[in-house]
Amino acid sequence: MLRIYFVNSLLYIFKGLKAFSLNDILNGIKVLLNNQITMSEITEKFQYGFAKYVGAKYALMVNSGSSANLLAAFALVNPRKKNLLTLDKL
Repeated sequence: MLRIYFVNSLLYIFKGLKAFSLNDILNGIKVLLNNQITMSEITEKFQYGFAKYVGAKYALMVNSGSSANLLAAFALVNPRKKNLLTLDKL
């Protein structure tokens, strides 16, 4: 069930437990209008800021948890760094 509230000049849209502010919605519209849905300048800024926030050298945004898990598995079997052996369990 979708619930929409307007509180203190902010628009909140609730679908389950997720909420989006008016600013979130406007930023989403801005991205859509730029016709650059993936890997935009906004994404690059977010990745840089997130890496800095968590104290990492790099951060990479992906489209889903499944993609994140796949990248993590590839990182563990990276031939340049032996983090995971052939018979190790994930």
